[in-house]
Amino acid sequence: MVLITTKQGGGKPTISYNNFFAYGRPTVLPNPATDPYIFSRVLETATDNTPWDYVNYSDEHYQWAKQRSEDPSIPDTRLDPNDPNRWAYMGGNDWYDYFFQKQSMSQNHNLSFSGGANSGTPQAINYYISADYNKENGLNKIAEDYWNRYSSRARIDFSPLKWLKLDNNLNIYRTERARPLAGITNLYFLQPTGVAVNPDGTGVTTGRDGSRPG
Repeated sequence: MVLITTKQGGGKPTISYNNFFAYGRPTVLPNPATDPYIFSRVLETATDNTPWDYVNYSDEHYQWAKQRSEDPSIPDTRLDPNDPNRWAYMGGNDWYDYFFQKQSMSQNHNLSFSGGANSGTPQAINYYISADYNKENGLNKIAEDYWNRYSSRARIDFSPLKWLKLDNNLNIYRTERARPLAGITNLYFLQPTGVAVNPDGTGVTTGRDGSRPG
């Protein structure tokens, strides 16, 4: 049997305020290969002589990858030499760093008022009123990612007669939550050679190439 009790008022009028702050961060993250030349070589070698031998980069690809590896200031996007209506990409992105904060913060604040009047007499009135705010931020820095909760509680008990006690316990709360629609597992399918935004400001929908508006 479990007995759950809630705070109640009584005694001298008291005002109480409590808070706490906490920081969280991932403890273990993969160390991805972001160098475009190294990634391209490893990916093609890993798929050679397998049923999934779908990676066969051209000499032009490796030349560009080598240039970007030695000089990251070289543009990571250009027109595809084989199709001028498409972009070609050669990024060097760490997508974990791109999407996630290094750490997140959470906080909680609680304010309460309690006390009583004529305590110990048949006409005793006791009260306890509190308000609570809790906020937890997620790690995503591209989209909104948070959890907020607002709550309040009022408990008042009154004994108008020696044999009669009236007790009211009211709880109200509201929760707000925002989280990215895409799952974190999608990161595993992003290649470091991809980019986030095209030169014309449009979003990129694929990791290796994309259509260019005419």
